[in-house]
This record gives sequence, C-alpha cells and structure tokens, in this order.
Amino acid sequence: MPAETATTDERDFVRALAFERRAHEQLARDVERLRYGLAIRDERLPLVFFANLLWVTATSARAVSVGQLTADADRALAGFDHRWVVIEHESLWQTLDDGFSAAGWGSETHVYMAHRRVADRPARLDGVREVGPDDILAAQERFTQTQPWSTGDAGRQVVEHHRRFGAVLDERCFAAYVGDDVCAYAKLRHLDGVAQVEDVVVLTEHRGNGLGRLVTTAALVAGIALDPELLFIVADDNDWPKQLYARLGFEPVGRTRAYHRLPPA
Repeated sequence: MPAETATTDERDFVRALAFERRAHEQLARDVERLRYGLAIRDERLPLVFFANLLWVTATSARAVSVGQLTADADRALAGFDHRWVVIEHESLWQTLDDGFSAAGWGSETHVYMAHRRVADRPARLDGVREVGPDDILAAQERFTQTQPWSTGDAGRQVVEHHRRFGAVLDERCFAAYVGDDVCAYAKLRHLDGVAQVEDVVVLTEHRGNGLGRLVTTAALVAGIALDPELLFIVADDNDWPKQLYARLGFEPVGRTRAYHRLPPA
C-alpha cells in the first residue's frame, strides 16, 4: 500500500476545496446550512453517496464532535440508506478519527495535488483525442458497473451525477480508442481560473499499457493551455495513481477524509 501523503500548501488546498464545494452546492436539490458546514441532498440521486452527504468546513474539534456529526447525518440523510461525512481539514479529522472508528464507521482519504512542475518525460499524445461527453458514455457505464459500490441503478445514477458536474464546470473529455471503442478517458473541468483533471479511467481489460498516463496527460496539456491560477487533481491517498500524477508534475497540497456507513449490500 502506498504511503500516505502529507499536506503541504494550505492556500491552493482551500481554493481547490472551494471549487468542488461550489459545484456540489450548485447541483444539489437541497442545501442546509449548518454551524460547521453543509448538508447536501438530492433525492433524484438517492444512491449516489457524493450527492447526499454532510460537508464539514470547520477547522477545530471545538466546533463539532463525532456524536453531533453522526446524529446530524442520521437526521439530514434520514431518507437515504447510506451515511457520508466529508471533513475538509486534517487538523479536525485527525482529532475525530478514533471516534468515528469506535462508532463503526469506515473512512477513505483523498489527496489534493496541484500542478507545479514539468512531467518526468515529454508528452506523447498519439492515439488520444478530445471528444464529447456522449462519446465516452458507453465506456463510463461499463466501468461504473464493474465497481462494487455502483451496480445496477446506482451505476446509472453515478453516471448521471458525473454528467451534471460536467455541465456546470465546462467539462472537456479526452479518450483513447481501440478500434471504435473508448478504452480510457479523462476529463478536464474549468471555472473561474481553476481547472481540475478528474475521472481518469482505464477499462480493466486495457490496463497496464500506459493509457492512464496518456489520457491524463492529454487533459493536463489542455488544462495548462488555459493558463489557470490553479490546476489540480484528486487521488485516493492509499492507491497508486497518485504516484503517476506526481510523475506528471502534481504535488500534494492537502487531504480530506470521508467517513461513511454504507448499506449492507
């Protein structure tokens, strides 16, 4: 398992979080303001964890406790089968971690990485091209249905949630093909001087051929051409893709932790 990544730059981290949080608020059917953050809900997508969650912006344990968060999650997300709480600031989630664990909640950590330097080798973009969102739809659906958290109706709702994000964040798509079929893709989102490379996917049967680097680089090159004030990507802090992103010039600027209680199935 890759080593966890330390926080290194609060300013860019805060701006990246604001970019994502703003999109969540725009897309949600209902946003409830809480003393320590937000409750975000969308009953149109009840099986999408990231469409129905608590988002904690507080920085101190004096502002909120595990007991309050779990109780508020039960209240605010009473109509959903899952519970999901995202905590922005590491100073807070490190303090609350043992309490969530004792309450039986799982967790996952995401590292935010800002683009700071040139890649470890020149880009080769042969075999990848910019396409429309409909062109990658079949590949999205295939990939989503292979994930344990997103089968059946959940998979369809996740794809719809991605589509809505793309619509509000001026999304562009980059795909690699085998014959007429998309085998890998990545997206670039952009709004108000901030750009994000997001949703990098290589279909299972095509992994190990460098396609992840290829499509990520295509989105990255397009993002650099926009001359944004911040260009970032988000990765699972316990998985290998963050190492690829580091080779492409991304550096860690901060981490969030999502606590969850998921349906049995």
